[in-house]
Amino acid sequence: MTPFLAMLKVNFQSLLLTTMQLGGNKRKGRAATGVAAFLLISAVMLMLSISYSLSMGFVFSMLGAMDLLLMIMIIMAVGFPFIFIVFASQSLVFSTKDIDQVLSWPVSAFSVMLARVLALYLEALLLCELLLVPSAVVYAAFGGAGGYLVVFLAIVLGLFIALVPTTLALVVGAVVSLVVSRLGRLKTLLNIIFSMLLVVGILVLSFSFSFSMTAAEEMTLDVTGIRGALLGWLPPLGWAVQGMQGNLLWLLATVAVCVVPFLAVTWLFSRFYKGILTRLSSHRIKSDYKLRGVSASGSLAALLGKEAGRFFGTPAYLLNAGIGYVMAILAAVVAVFQRSAVQNIVVAMSTDLGVPASLVDAYLPPLLLALIAFLCGLSTVSASSISLEGKTLWILKEAPLPLGKIFAAKTGFGFLLGAVTMVICTVLLGIAFALQPLEMVGIGLVSLGFTLLSSMVGLMINLFLPRMDAENDTIIVKQSSAVLITMLVNVLLMVALVLLFLLLNRLGAGFILYCAAATSALALLCGVLALMLNTTGRKLFAAL
Repeated sequence: MTPFLAMLKVNFQSLLLTTMQLGGNKRKGRAATGVAAFLLISAVMLMLSISYSLSMGFVFSMLGAMDLLLMIMIIMAVGFPFIFIVFASQSLVFSTKDIDQVLSWPVSAFSVMLARVLALYLEALLLCELLLVPSAVVYAAFGGAGGYLVVFLAIVLGLFIALVPTTLALVVGAVVSLVVSRLGRLKTLLNIIFSMLLVVGILVLSFSFSFSMTAAEEMTLDVTGIRGALLGWLPPLGWAVQGMQGNLLWLLATVAVCVVPFLAVTWLFSRFYKGILTRLSSHRIKSDYKLRGVSASGSLAALLGKEAGRFFGTPAYLLNAGIGYVMAILAAVVAVFQRSAVQNIVVAMSTDLGVPASLVDAYLPPLLLALIAFLCGLSTVSASSISLEGKTLWILKEAPLPLGKIFAAKTGFGFLLGAVTMVICTVLLGIAFALQPLEMVGIGLVSLGFTLLSSMVGLMINLFLPRMDAENDTIIVKQSSAVLITMLVNVLLMVALVLLFLLLNRLGAGFILYCAAATSALALLCGVLALMLNTTGRKLFAAL
């Protein structure tokens, strides 16, 4: 294997590698697998592509606008890979880790850069094809122009469309890396803001798309206006669709639009790659230090501040452990500002299912409660809190602090985040769906109990399954067993709450009585978890 291919293989595996520790700190317990990551990403993209394509294909076939299906899926085939690899471009292509060693290899800097860029391209290609090919199959199955030839041409065109998100990721990654490298202490904040804007943008587009599809199902969608807007802003979309339908000239034009910018950006970076890495690895020295007073606080407040600093100061931790809170609040905000659209969706779904309006009103509060619990259950702040201590855990263990306060801070911070989110969501959803005050209070109490129990469960599981030797924080917050098991437990808790409601409803109990029973049950479980943390948890922490 040539040095270039070896570098390409290593870089690509580093993008797809999923490391999950099944127990303890023994390396034999790890399931290291790029194949697992490949299968996981493939399954998610296939599910996304198939579900979106079928829903759009059904609607657009009735409207005689199947070309819109291909246009929208091409946009997704560019947008989703870009989101996945834009952060990887910072950590891979523009990484300054071991820069001296890497640039001293017996290969040119251009080869190093090209191997990293092509690794990004391969990941983008994987995602792009998984989004394009199922949509092309659905397009042909619903009678789109060009028949099943579109499927073959979609595969071919995907090889070049994947160059677009790769090019965009290179440019954005370079700009962001250069900017944050000059900001010193503010670079983490900028990374977080940039990441949050991307996440919120994706969620907003997803909600907007869902509302648009609802309008389409009601045959009120302005197909001509959408097609004109898409082609007006992105003319190559029309070229790509015509190319997929068998027009060779437009196919070549689309290929040129994808290839030329990629070659130009790659050539430009190859000229200055060493200089970029050198600039990124340099540091500024601050000389205007000033003496000032230092505020004092209690030990518990200091521990909570430490947890908050770690959470808000680590982009991977914030984005992965807090994404459920962001989704919940955004959904509640959309429900308020798109109140009529949301209510129309609820009415349409109840009509399609043949459910009476009175029954919808009766089941709406528990459904909203289940939605809030599910979204907030995706956030697993406490499930990573022990593992993130890593090699500095000894500082916490040697500190003259009661272990109870340490546990209280780690569960308390996660509870505070969840509690704030739950209260905001309960109020906004109560306004959006005109809930009764008692119903809002009931939802609030149950959701607070769920949040506290979830936070305590996460800490307990992390004590059982710590990951103290991870290569970086991202592995802990995304791929550790403690996080995955905590998410599963949260889902099971949410299912248990739903089953309890169905049982009590069958016995004739109302929603308020259910909230009282659920809150009591959650409080009892919190007491059991507190006892476990005070006994088994202490032993596990001492053994770390």
